[in-house]
Amino acid sequence: MSIQTLLPDPVDVPPIAWPECTLLANPRESVPYPLESLPPILRDAVTEVHDYMQAPLALIATSALTACSACVQAHCDVARDAVLKAPTSLFSLILAESGERKTAVDGLFMRPIHDHDRHHAEIGFANKQAHEAAFEAWETQHKALAAKLAKAAKDGDAKAIEATQKAMEASASKQPKKVRIPSLLIDDATPEAVMQSLVQSWPIGYLATSEGGSFFGGHGMKDEAIMRNLAMFNSRWDGSRSKIQRSKAEPLEVNGVRLSACVMVQPHVLDNFMRSNGTVARGSGFLARFLVTWPESTQGSRQYKPPGAMPALTRLQHIMRDLLDTAPPLNAMNQVDVFTLELSAQGFEVWEEVYNAIESHLASDGEFSDIRDSASKAADNVARIAAVFHSLEGRMGKIQADSVEASAEVVLYHLREVQRLFDGVAVPEPVQHAKALEDWLVIRATVGVPTSVNEILQHHPSRKLRKKESRNAAIELLEEHGRAREFLNGNTKMIELNPAILEVRS
Repeated sequence: MSIQTLLPDPVDVPPIAWPECTLLANPRESVPYPLESLPPILRDAVTEVHDYMQAPLALIATSALTACSACVQAHCDVARDAVLKAPTSLFSLILAESGERKTAVDGLFMRPIHDHDRHHAEIGFANKQAHEAAFEAWETQHKALAAKLAKAAKDGDAKAIEATQKAMEASASKQPKKVRIPSLLIDDATPEAVMQSLVQSWPIGYLATSEGGSFFGGHGMKDEAIMRNLAMFNSRWDGSRSKIQRSKAEPLEVNGVRLSACVMVQPHVLDNFMRSNGTVARGSGFLARFLVTWPESTQGSRQYKPPGAMPALTRLQHIMRDLLDTAPPLNAMNQVDVFTLELSAQGFEVWEEVYNAIESHLASDGEFSDIRDSASKAADNVARIAAVFHSLEGRMGKIQADSVEASAEVVLYHLREVQRLFDGVAVPEPVQHAKALEDWLVIRATVGVPTSVNEILQHHPSRKLRKKESRNAAIELLEEHGRAREFLNGNTKMIELNPAILEVRS
């Protein structure tokens, strides 16, 4: 008798059925970045960089657009009508974890700005040395006149006093002027340092940082200073005059300057900021001025690609260099004094239609009723971006309707990203961790990479999920919602996603 006859007939055991897959939270779906709305010179450059870097498309496009605005802002403002006028400066906010390659992306689009600053620093060094020598000679002569005046006053010599005073007035008018070296990039993101750079160094600036923690988490964003500093940045976006009171120095008069900004911040850093200061940041209109994007991570799917030729990027960099090499119109007080671009009749019709459509959705039942602060600034950003598109394409005359239509598509994308942002920052931290783990698992599953539970601790981009407590809580939450489960592969504990999630994401 064989052993097989003693065993029961084999039974086909069906795979363990997945429970119903429920939502971790109820966020809005992300929408694709409107790449086709960018003018060809910008769209093609973004596409080339995306093909090579494989960073999130929205991150690349937003970085590129903001860098271009930094070059355009020195040459023109934009008018929506006879009264409403604004700079062409843009503020952008990119939410992304470390490792999304923003620094590398910025390096490509900011290369013309780096080259511009380096070139003028080299020239300015020699000019600065000449200025210091001339100032030292002038100061020696001026001090000699001051001593002569003091002696005349001591002697009571009225004629000598009058003559010396006139000589000092003439000397004062010949004081060598401070050498101002054109330099756009601002490294110190603290509010007072930004304003000092614009007033005392160069009136056109670009604040680009991949370390948003220093921007949102620095001393300038603490309780005692936040209202003042948010107002500073609001005024720079508006292009309005402001005065900064300083405890150990004379007040700083800020007028006729231009500032664009592109800040990347990790979601948990912004979440902490919003929990502490969200009411102030939204109530003051600070966040409303930003073009926000929170793209899905591409980490885990970026197989190496060798760099190829990037002719479109080269053309865009050439245009940016031409803008930077054209001396900005500055008045005698070293303030920007630019001409104003206007909308064409057709361009204004499109802008008015966009304005009215957004306004109608601010009602309590409207699409943008939850982000009235950001939506109220949207039409302004539409005009600004249209002016940037117009300038990049080298168009003459007034801004045409197609530029306004294209910029409106970009702004509407960013408005929907703002909604996703405010959905996300209200989500409890364990849910955020579970979402971050699921997103990472989707990327790995898409390219056929299985994941062990221990690999989460070793390779997940979020430091918090590389801690056992956070990892275990995230897995437990995914299991509770039927989105993932653990299983054993030999002695190795693995984790797999509910196939329904992969079907939805594909």
